[in-house]
Amino acid sequence: MACLVMVFSCAPIKTRQGAVRIPEKKIRELSAQLDFQSRGVKSFITTGRMVISNTTQRIPATFLCVATREPFRLKAEVIHTWGFPLVNILVNGEHVTIDDLYHKRRYHGQLGIHGAIARKLPPLDKTLLWSIMRAYPEVMDRERLSWSHTQQTFIVTNGGDTEQLIPVDSEGAFPSTVIYPHLGLKLRFSGLKSNHGFIYASHVDVSYPEKESEMQITIKEIIFNKEIDPGLFN
Repeated sequence: MACLVMVFSCAPIKTRQGAVRIPEKKIRELSAQLDFQSRGVKSFITTGRMVISNTTQRIPATFLCVATREPFRLKAEVIHTWGFPLVNILVNGEHVTIDDLYHKRRYHGQLGIHGAIARKLPPLDKTLLWSIMRAYPEVMDRERLSWSHTQQTFIVTNGGDTEQLIPVDSEGAFPSTVIYPHLGLKLRFSGLKSNHGFIYASHVDVSYPEKESEMQITIKEIIFNKEIDPGLFN
């Protein structure tokens, strides 16, 4: 895919070591913040710029994304800054459709950690997509969320396997990163802003170390909890 496939990879990412210990009260506050920011946002509309790059190319683009939580639906349109469409992504429930408009190809697949797109693209998890486009960390499963005092990090595990890590910033003020160890994928959030009490990052960086690739997103505008016509996802 012109601007998405090139950055997917599966490389291990190390968490930080030697972090300053965060007090229990602050941990509870951070957990409550994650919960509030998640439960409070039922839909969003996001516009902005992105740059996808690796060792051989750099693709600047603009994007529009519309999403609803229940039912889970997401539609994203990515357009090269020169004006020609690159990729359309549609997620409706568990079904994913990706239109590579540049190469005139269509891919179908299922959403989920163990899913696959076109047998060669990596799994797409809804919390991954939501975190990137909503510009704030989304917890995969609140029931499986715990705090690691050793790593000073929120952890989501499943059967002994670590599925998601959410470290906080160096001052312990907010969740600044989301790591998916099974994908070798790291999201970084910076430049926090507030819109009617909902926090979002003005910059989101997505990195894939094995391919030396990254995607840098700058949010131009984000609107929360606006009623969205279901017909947009047809």
